[in-house]
Amino acid sequence: MKRLGKPAVIRDSEIEGIKSFLGEFPLSELVSEHFEIGNQVRVDSGALSGQSGIIRKTQGNKALLFIASLGIELHAEISLNHLKRVG
Repeated sequence: MKRLGKPAVIRDSEIEGIKSFLGEFPLSELVSEHFEIGNQVRVDSGALSGQSGIIRKTQGNKALLFIASLGIELHAEISLNHLKRVG
């Protein structure tokens, strides 16, 4: 890569930052399902693992879920990587 006709210099800290970011999103965890508003989903991992909900909104790689369980209503923003469609 060149900048102003000279090879670009990338600091070690920038390289480590990129590696760290990419390590958080392995290719095997890329979203393989298409989700839409109204889809019934199950949370596959994390603190809400096993809970079911309905997608109210998607934005980028996240979904806002409506979860009604234990007699309460909960709205949670969860990565699409942690969701599986049911039904």
